[in-house]
Amino acid sequence: MEKGIDFIESRIYRHMGESSLGKKLVDLPPIFKTFIEHFKWNNRLIKYDKPLYFLPYLKGGEVYLDKWDYEEIFSKPIVYPTDNLKELAFITIGTTREGIHVGTKGKDIDKIFTFENNLENSHIQIADNIFQFVNGLTNSISGSSETETDYRKYMSDVGYDGEDLEEEVNDWKKWKSKQKLQHRS
Repeated sequence: MEKGIDFIESRIYRHMGESSLGKKLVDLPPIFKTFIEHFKWNNRLIKYDKPLYFLPYLKGGEVYLDKWDYEEIFSKPIVYPTDNLKELAFITIGTTREGIHVGTKGKDIDKIFTFENNLENSHIQIADNIFQFVNGLTNSISGSSETETDYRKYMSDVGYDGEDLEEEVNDWKKWKSKQKLQHRS
C-alpha cells in the first residue's frame, strides 16, 4: 500500500535560481506553484487505470493523476473547460467524477475543491492545499482503514449500502484479521 508522499518524486535542481520552470508557470497560486516547481508525480506508482483514493473524502470516487503533467499543462495559458470553473477561478488538477480543482483567487487561493453531484452543483473544499491533498492519497482503502467504523464510512461514501455494505465490511474484517496474524508471525 502506498500513501501520500509515495506518489511524488522530488525535482532536483543543482541551480534553483537558474531554473526556467518558475518563469514558465504563470498565474498559479503560490503553494501549488511551489509544488510543481519541486515535485512531479511518480509515474511508476501512478499507473494508467490504477485508481487512487483521497481520504477522508471518497464521494468524488476514484482519483486519476496519470495524465497530469503539471509542468507541461501550466507552462501554457490556463484554459478553463467550463464557464463555471472560470467564474470560480478554479483550475482542474486531477480526474474524478467531478474533478479535483485548485482555487486561484481570493479566499479560495491554493485550496483544493471538488463538486457535489447535486442540483446546485456546489463546490466543497477537500484540502487546504496541494500538500494536504497529496498526504490524503492512497491506493488502498482497505489498508488505510484502521477501524471497522472507518472502513464502513469509506465504503458507504463510495456507494455501498444495505447487504452489499455488510458483506464488504465482513470481508474487510476477515482480511484485517489475517493481516494482524501475519504481522505477529
